[in-house]
Amino acid sequence: MSSTLPHPSSLAPLPSRPSFRACSSINESCMEWNIFSQNALIAMYVKCGALGFARKLFDEMPERDVVSWNTIVSGYASWGLWEKAFQLFEQMRVEGSEVNSVTWNTIVSGHLQRGNPREALRLISEVTMHGSEVDFVTLVVGLSACSHVGSLKLGKEIHGFATRCCGDGIESVRNALITMYYRCKDTEHACLLFQTAKMRSLVTWKTMIAGFGLSDQAEEASFIIRDVVQSGVQPNYVTVVTYLALCARVANLQHGQELHCYITKHDFKGYLLLWNSLIDMYSKSGRILVARRVFDLLTNRVIRCHTLQ
Repeated sequence: MSSTLPHPSSLAPLPSRPSFRACSSINESCMEWNIFSQNALIAMYVKCGALGFARKLFDEMPERDVVSWNTIVSGYASWGLWEKAFQLFEQMRVEGSEVNSVTWNTIVSGHLQRGNPREALRLISEVTMHGSEVDFVTLVVGLSACSHVGSLKLGKEIHGFATRCCGDGIESVRNALITMYYRCKDTEHACLLFQTAKMRSLVTWKTMIAGFGLSDQAEEASFIIRDVVQSGVQPNYVTVVTYLALCARVANLQHGQELHCYITKHDFKGYLLLWNSLIDMYSKSGRILVARRVFDLLTNRVIRCHTLQ
């Protein structure tokens, strides 16, 4: 039965789809469904934004497995209905249903997104205390919460847990660790993690540059930029903008000019945000005339450029 349901990504708006009429016919004929089929249909409704239909089917299920719960909880979360997601999560626990890493990650991420990192950390502590399943997503979310509240102690505990389960070798976890240490003002551990990384992607390089930016260390960030280029990796415009913002904040004209040469040489003409950052850097470094010349060279001018003058 579930094999006849269309893939959610291929669905059009609700009223025009024959699959929904088919579902109605199935209900009317009292066809017995298995959990797999019902879960597939709930996922389809969620994907289409028909959360009322999804919830009705979920509530009417005689049996629910962890996939059923995760589908509806994640569905509410994906549409920004966090209160409903949190309520279902509590109901799930009251009923004694299985809670796996997908459920935990959804709810913990929700608290973090809603500006409640302490609750996110409380839940993560609960996960580890009860010996529940933890994956690298849980680690990343937990480290992000530590970064928000500046909890170095708990951040180190998560680091230790990640090391024991070999999670610190995963790039996203390592980058989250670097960010956490920088935000908690432990630059020594952040640099050590970077130096011992077996492989460094552009995201890792950018994480280090952003970390130096948190402590206004433009000189150190400039060394990272040079290392990136020498390693054969071309910084993208996001990395360049991050560094330019740092140069502007500390009024470091020399490094800003070096980056201006790099921008010109590598043809970043289409990235207006980057050129806005360059104008900002020259303005805050006291080189108003140079900032104006850069502005005059732009073919696409926006109000933001005017406000930086």
